[in-house]
Amino acid sequence: MTAFLNKFKTSAWLPILKRYFTWLAFTSVLFILTHAFSALNLIQAYRFRFLDIFFTYGFLVFLGFLESAFLALLITALHWGIQKLFHKDPAPVFRLLVIAWFSLSWINLVLALFNKSLFS
Repeated sequence: MTAFLNKFKTSAWLPILKRYFTWLAFTSVLFILTHAFSALNLIQAYRFRFLDIFFTYGFLVFLGFLESAFLALLITALHWGIQKLFHKDPAPVFRLLVIAWFSLSWINLVLALFNKSLFS
């Protein structure tokens, strides 16, 4: 078991996976919490309790982390597959996709300040 963990820790794709997961998880949490912040007036109006809010948005953040992990694995596999097949570095394309998701999350945050939403 220790040999497997050492092999896993020294693998070449782990830093790429960590980098993609970090950015995707951050932007997913940012995107989810902007909806929570934009719903603060409704939360106060309906007098939701702390545990209701915590379990609702905590569950959504957990799902965001799972989605980010799956997406990071998928992007890392595509990254290595494209790199092995075509001998080109696809990092700029994937970095552009992550930056687009990051920008979308920040636009949603700015719109939440004005009680607007990107998708409604």
